[in-house]
Amino acid sequence: MDSGEQPAEDPVVVTVRKIKITKLHKGVGKVGDTIEVKELGGNLGGTEYVSDESTPLVPGKPYLLFLTTFPDQPASVITPVQGQYPLDGAGEPQSLPDNKLKMTTKNLEQLTRAASQ
Repeated sequence: MDSGEQPAEDPVVVTVRKIKITKLHKGVGKVGDTIEVKELGGNLGGTEYVSDESTPLVPGKPYLLFLTTFPDQPASVITPVQGQYPLDGAGEPQSLPDNKLKMTTKNLEQLTRAASQ
């Protein structure tokens, strides 16, 4: 490489997943709708790109997601750590390992009521 060349940067790779709404606490949409949600990382040209900042959503696994939306774009999880909570077998949200913010069904119901007032 001569002194004028810049090293190639890794591309910003995103994966867009289709997510079915099974329960809606706030926002636009209704139960049964399918929405698109984008997340960092994915496969491009046979190379797997992994974001150190996020935990990929697992297809078929239920989640509580806190999303932000923009016109004409898929929704995004608000933060990689605090915006997604996998649901356990009883439907209770489980925090990701680096998430100090715990969420319970009771907390979520309180937040939903407060947001609708």
